[in-house]
Amino acid sequence: MVIHHEPDAAVAQQLQEICKLYERGQYVAAWRLGGAWGDLDAWPGVAGQLMAARLAGQLGASRRSAWMFRCAHRRWPSDAEARYYYGFGLAARRGPYSTRRWMADVGELPADVSVDVRSSWLALRGQLAASLRDFDEADALLDQARAVAGDSPWVLTCLAVVRETEDRYDDALAAAEEALAVHPLFRPAVQSAAHLMTLQGRDDDALELLTKAAESLESAAVAAQLFALRLELRDYEQAGRALDRVEELSPLASKAHRQWLAAQRSEVAYYLGDVDAAVRHAQESDSEFHKTVAERLRDPQRAGGRHVLLPVEFVRQHHVTCVPATLSAISRYWSRPADHLQVADEICYNGTHCYSERKWARENGWAVREFSVTESSAAALIDRGVPFTFTTVEPADSHLQAIIGYDAR
Repeated sequence: MVIHHEPDAAVAQQLQEICKLYERGQYVAAWRLGGAWGDLDAWPGVAGQLMAARLAGQLGASRRSAWMFRCAHRRWPSDAEARYYYGFGLAARRGPYSTRRWMADVGELPADVSVDVRSSWLALRGQLAASLRDFDEADALLDQARAVAGDSPWVLTCLAVVRETEDRYDDALAAAEEALAVHPLFRPAVQSAAHLMTLQGRDDDALELLTKAAESLESAAVAAQLFALRLELRDYEQAGRALDRVEELSPLASKAHRQWLAAQRSEVAYYLGDVDAAVRHAQESDSEFHKTVAERLRDPQRAGGRHVLLPVEFVRQHHVTCVPATLSAISRYWSRPADHLQVADEICYNGTHCYSERKWARENGWAVREFSVTESSAAALIDRGVPFTFTTVEPADSHLQAIIGYDAR
């Protein structure tokens, strides 16, 4: 690895310009501006390495980004900003409990640390506390972060995450929109606000925000979120265009990223009726699901199979309330609305026992039958216009969801 040694002032000025582009969401331009230093691994100093790692994450190389943050922390363990990004990555890798213990061991940051790093450190601690359902601690830490940084759009976006974790979606969206008022089209706030809008059933507003942001920002993440929403709304032509934008803005795309793109292109091609392209893209991905779909699409006996989707509306679950949310969605389908949170109050305590679910259904006039789901039994029910609940179980968890359609291809 070759490190370019430039005068500190020149390096600092160059990094400042790159940082400005990054904050404006111009990630490709920022990467190109640092091109004189060579590969990202050669960007000079701790500040250069941290910025390079951040850009890698935005340009399609998330695993490389995580590795660079870890390397930066190992090389400069006393640097406060390197500690922050290491902690951010540790939370994604090891979860809130381990990260919270690590941050406690690190202790207080040095007195001369920048406002951005100190407020971000406090906000991260607040998010970890919220993940562990300690909302009093989370609020106290976010208050400290805001006292340090004022109306920082990043801290406000972190506040939105905490409020969403509390299932306070109106307050979460208000925080994200406040961040956008401070910094219009601030990329993390755009993504947070659009996500929260979809949770509130405001798909058109989310679409408008993401479309505007995708046109202005050089952000593969925003384009990918726009793609996902277009796909959900079955606007397949526009979904394909959004996917093109994701690829365009991912010049450092890893193998995993390219395989993800191939899997999504397979989905779009299938829904646009291009079966050959769907099969070809599925084979380019590493997704066992898409490879299985490709095998089925090549089966001539499945050609012309039915595609059925019942109009069951989405109900957002709160913390461990998948059963009430699913029962509420199916109840609405039959024009017998049941309030999701009221059902949760009746049958939930840190999750839902299966007997509580059945008891509630019987007491509210529903027919309850337990059976093993097969492809033929599922299709028979859906063909009769009957959505049903389906439980998946693993050693440490289980989940209830509604089966509302099938595709015989």
